[in-house]
Amino acid sequence: MIQLHGVPFRAIGAAGASEYNPIAMKNLTAPVVWLIDDAENDRILYQEAFRGWQTPLKLRAFGDAEEALLSLRRQVSPSVVPDLIVLDLHMPRVNGFAFLAELKRDPRLREIPVFVVSDHPVTREVLGDYGLSAQACLRKPADLAGMVAIAAGLEEFWRAAKD
Repeated sequence: MIQLHGVPFRAIGAAGASEYNPIAMKNLTAPVVWLIDDAENDRILYQEAFRGWQTPLKLRAFGDAEEALLSLRRQVSPSVVPDLIVLDLHMPRVNGFAFLAELKRDPRLREIPVFVVSDHPVTREVLGDYGLSAQACLRKPADLAGMVAIAAGLEEFWRAAKD
């Protein structure tokens, strides 16, 4: 069991977990990671935090979930669909709950691992009350060090998922 920012969760492919394997499906060397957060400062800090990955990655940042949904709907090539999503829940216009609901409705996209981050306490059980699911629900860190820890945990998750 992997610990991400103090929260245990199973890597994809682990016993009882989804068998979605982004590497096997796309045969990519660099995962595509989407960061969806309306706070510009947080996006900047996350982008800096992801620079610490040993694995090359393609990071795409969105300022709101509506923009990310529009982009998802336009994706025709599996090589540009995200392998992993970091999602803030509380955003204007389209919030993270609505984004997650749309993602889970689409059979092509529902298995993408989503890591929910929020300033407010949110658990997987709370998401379950809305009929939604995420790989993990994490408290949004207030500083770069916390975001580096999350980014490092996501890389650990990614490496475990591709094995």
